[in-house]
Amino acid sequence: MNPDKTEVLRLLDVLRTLMRMLAISNREAERRLGLTHNAVTRVFGGQIEAKLELILGIVRVIGLEYDEFFDFAYPERRAAGTRSAAAQRLDSLLEDLRPSGFRSAPAAEERPAPRRQAPAMAPVDRDELLKDLRKVVREVLGEMEAGSGATSKPENGD
Repeated sequence: MNPDKTEVLRLLDVLRTLMRMLAISNREAERRLGLTHNAVTRVFGGQIEAKLELILGIVRVIGLEYDEFFDFAYPERRAAGTRSAAAQRLDSLLEDLRPSGFRSAPAAEERPAPRRQAPAMAPVDRDELLKDLRKVVREVLGEMEAGSGATSKPENGD
């Protein structure tokens, strides 16, 4: 079976289990979302395709925030050394835009308690932030040009 399909079925199973634990029926979810009778049952049964909008709607109906649902679906975070190449590249590209002291993807044993208050951030200078953003965009565009063999340059230097 396609691994994407397998993962969708696993997420649907997690969602169905959370609904049952909270005593919310398929019918109640359909009513709250304004769906036709048996729509949720058909999605959970695999008769119709699970659309992300419907899944997120059900998450909201059962009273969870989106990140809370995904925390239940993925309770163990990847250790920093086991992240995909794409995730590592994105981390590298975004590193300069993160506030100091902020790290992405903490290992499971370093993961903060859920729903804690974010630390207060110092005021950010808008011009400095825009300068940093332009720098990162230029780097990304430079990498893209180097990879494609293109030689075009931005016209105005920004």
